[in-house]
Amino acid sequence: MIKRSTWVTLAFFVVLVGFAIYWQKSPETFMSPTPTPTPFPIFLPGWSEKEISLIEISAPDENIIVLKLDSTKQWALANSDHDQVAQGKIEELLTTLRTATIISAINNPVDPAVIGLEEPKLSIRLQNTKGETVLIKIGDKTPTDSGYYAQMDENLPVILRSITVEDLVVMTKKESLIATLPAPEGTPSTNP
Repeated sequence: MIKRSTWVTLAFFVVLVGFAIYWQKSPETFMSPTPTPTPFPIFLPGWSEKEISLIEISAPDENIIVLKLDSTKQWALANSDHDQVAQGKIEELLTTLRTATIISAINNPVDPAVIGLEEPKLSIRLQNTKGETVLIKIGDKTPTDSGYYAQMDENLPVILRSITVEDLVVMTKKESLIATLPAPEGTPSTNP
């Protein structure tokens, strides 16, 4: 006669074989679906570079720079007739602003002074052709140095990638926005 433990082992083996056959016939039941990447939200959704008509840049230690789109669709400094603006630099600035990647959203209200948004390191006000405006404030660097606190109008702050903000700081300097023109022939050049 066959022992009871043999019958239990045999029954377990039959169940295991049955499970293996079932699994081979329908593997999608046991496998998780392929994860799809979730894109990071962009900072200025709904704003197109072609619709922006005014840019106002201010930093605590510098003069306010106001750039306007003139009738020929060229960017010009609002408070200077003799400096020419590097059009490509403005387009680069607007693209960087519009596509800035949000690393993280801050879902709880936080004191703006704590994260540097009460006296921001950089403020950029944009106006579109419809007259709508948006104020972007860049505050302090995060404690992990992975990004900077930023705020659009009175929305809750977000954290933008460090490299994006550091590029913006360089791009918004007046000397970066002014086109360097070659000196006329016979004139000594002041550009090194």
